Amino acid sequence: MGSQSVLLGRTSDRNSKLGGFVRVQVLGGSPPHLSRDGIGPIGMLLPDLGILVDYGIGHRRLPEGEAVITPFPIPADQEIRYVILTHIHNDHAGLVPWVMKRFPKAELVTTLPTLELGRAVWSDLHAIGRRRGYPGLVPWNTSLYEEICRRTIIVREPGWTHLAKGARVYFGPNGHVRGSAYVVIESDGKRVAWSGDVSYYDTPTVLEQIDAVPHALGSFPLATTKVSRPARRAGSRHSSAHRTILRRKPLPE
Repeated sequence: MGSQSVLLGRTSDRNSKLGGFVRVQVLGGSPPHLSRDGIGPIGMLLPDLGILVDYGIGHRRLPEGEAVITPFPIPADQEIRYVILTHIHNDHAGLVPWVMKRFPKAELVTTLPTLELGRAVWSDLHAIGRRRGYPGLVPWNTSLYEEICRRTIIVREPGWTHLAKGARVYFGPNGHVRGSAYVVIESDGKRVAWSGDVSYYDTPTVLEQIDAVPHALGSFPLATTKVSRPARRAGSRHSSAHRTILRRKPLPE
């Protein structure tokens, strides 16, 4: 998946704006060629708000070994105020320490289980990277983790968390792994949702939580765990449910 800006599901020029929509730039995803031999990294940028949602690391199995795959770069002139993390799997969270180090004023917004599990996940990724010839890919030490914790807004229960300049983010449960969430970001009355991973096995997901998803969304990017028949069926069911959002109740204010 290439770097692109999305307005209500339509690709647009990076500099374009349409009234009533949140501009979204997709920085990562799982292209078709990774469906059987690897995992693609995930990332979504809201450039006008300075918000990054997830920023992971992927891999691809090749005949000569395993290759690391990173998302498309964050534009050099882009300011990041907030990093919103849906869950701690590598393809969504792997490069968050790198982002937090590069943007020393950014704040991480995530659930407490995700933050606590991050200590082990990011430490392991750092060690694996060193062994496989990518020593600087995931920066890590105790001081960096403690700094990330100091700059984290912890979400302890479903609901709205207020950010700067009138923006806010809603965290709702979507199963998948401990601490996992889907998010809805709102600014100036405009909303965009990000599903996190949609599990196709028997766990509570955004699909079962669809009544809580707000109406009048600008766009609703959907992620799933694997490109398989069960996953595609879950995605299809989810998309069908998404079409009914306008008839559903809004999120609690």
